[in-house]
Amino acid sequence: SITINRTLMDLQSENISSMTLPQWKVTAYTGDLIAEESHLSSMSIGQHHHDVCPQFCCPPNGNLQMISTNHCATEDCQVLVTEYDSQEVMFKLSLSQVHVNQVLISSDGNLIAYSVECRTDQDNTTVSPQSDTNINGDDDGGIKIDNIEMKLEEWEIHHTATSQQLQFISQNGTKTSNLRCRMLSFCPVFAEHQALMTISPDQQSASIWKIDGININQIDQDINYNSCKLFGGQFIPNSQQIIVWSSWQALAQAATVDNVCTSQDCYRIEIWNLQNWHNHQSFQVPTSVNYDDDKDQFTTAATMEDGYKLVNVQVILQNSLILLLKYNNLVGYLRVEANQDALIDLTLEFVDSFQLLHKCDYSLIENMIISHDHRLIALSTYYTIRLFEMIDGQILAHTSIKCMELPRQLTFMPGSNHLLVYSDFADRPLFHYDTKGKQHIWRTGSNKRSGNDVEKCVASSCAFVDNVPVVVLLIKNRIHSNSKILVYRGEKLELASSMAVDGEYDYCFIYENCQSVILLHKQRCHADRCLQDGENAIEHWHLIAIQ
Repeated sequence: SITINRTLMDLQSENISSMTLPQWKVTAYTGDLIAEESHLSSMSIGQHHHDVCPQFCCPPNGNLQMISTNHCATEDCQVLVTEYDSQEVMFKLSLSQVHVNQVLISSDGNLIAYSVECRTDQDNTTVSPQSDTNINGDDDGGIKIDNIEMKLEEWEIHHTATSQQLQFISQNGTKTSNLRCRMLSFCPVFAEHQALMTISPDQQSASIWKIDGININQIDQDINYNSCKLFGGQFIPNSQQIIVWSSWQALAQAATVDNVCTSQDCYRIEIWNLQNWHNHQSFQVPTSVNYDDDKDQFTTAATMEDGYKLVNVQVILQNSLILLLKYNNLVGYLRVEANQDALIDLTLEFVDSFQLLHKCDYSLIENMIISHDHRLIALSTYYTIRLFEMIDGQILAHTSIKCMELPRQLTFMPGSNHLLVYSDFADRPLFHYDTKGKQHIWRTGSNKRSGNDVEKCVASSCAFVDNVPVVVLLIKNRIHSNSKILVYRGEKLELASSMAVDGEYDYCFIYENCQSVILLHKQRCHADRCLQDGENAIEHWHLIAIQ
């Protein structure tokens, strides 16, 4: 084998030398150390850039199922339900030329739902999705900060066994084959009659629906607000309880003790139980908070526009009830007492009782989820997933996972500590991690800070220039909003030059025998005058290149 190997190398050397080409080639370069073996498996989901985030369920038979789209918004568009392990297609729904916005599957796998975004409200006002606020006031680059989307959408629900479409029946008896709402969510718990919740188009009520055969009946369990709006709502994982939160600062001037926060700016968080609807819990928390890095403590925000703003809420149900609150790029938690119909104002002593879970400097926390057993918390910050184990309000351990692609969505597999991570870039991969596997080192205690590095490598490119290997790195400064280019040359890739560039750029390119570096900046635009295509004219991208 040694002789054969030498013969092949000699032949390769002779052929390459006759063409004056190098014997090796630069194929890729990255400044981050990523353990590729840290995930158990990966697969590509969808084949079109409009394909949506997959969702999962684990029916009573124990086989994990996945709903996704294929060739979304084309004539070959399909909604598919597949068995995760075998990739066997369990259900297929053809939707030619339909631009699907979201897909859902019920906990028992018997029902699927898909939505199409409504471009305008009924009063022809353009609808924009609710999003987080960027720390630096810039556009977030198209990343949806939270899984809860408050877009106005039109939903349809179908049986997976028969493909039959279900009918929505409102409290007044009106029937319709589709429903327009801000959010729709299936109950995560198995039940004889599957339940779902919706948030109304005006964001002033949340409704509960029960499914009976081909009918989806709206029942008299409503949450109504007349003078404020719901900013989020969802089922608490692995429970028949729902959580909703709404802003009450609009009523602060006409305050009454029963209806309005004692604080000027606050959110009301309510927890409702489907089994005992009249026994619900209510809490008040500040709309925004400040954090003193030097003193490592929270401080009161002077106004709603000051400080970190509340953008997501989760509930952890253990021996005590724990509120998990995300304020922009920091997440904290507080343990609260159970109550029956009493409104607890947590704003008065909030800065003293609110505990920091994690703060990411100069980077957004883009996802926040909890496991089905309510023991694990997962956050994603840029290319890193941070995991925390919590018992009764105490952080026992933490670990982190370096991702090969930018995470778009995190999902805990039902009934396990396994984590599914989806990215909507390039091949749209779905990675499978065992968070308790030997690949991940758990450390005792908490991990409160990360991402305080000012400079970050955001792109790289490589090529041969005059038969010399060249690697270019694009470094972005998170504070000063500028960039610099590092150029490495030669077989040892030694630093040859460093150049500062005004402005922030997202990509860099260098090509064979080209003496220039091309920088590319992407910018999202909502101006409808730029494009003629009516459907795609509202949201598009401008690409700005310099050489």
